[in-house]
Amino acid sequence: MYKCMKCGKQFDNIEFIRCPYCGSKVFFKTTPPIARKLKAV
Repeated sequence: MYKCMKCGKQFDNIEFIRCPYCGSKVFFKTTPPIARKLKAV
């Protein structure tokens, strides 16, 4: 998944260099939140 920095919409197809919703060229790849177990000391 990718998220546009300008409009905040998420999309998964990155065939084009621009956001399909607003035309912005700046977007980033989102990562799902990962739960981590920490060892208690």
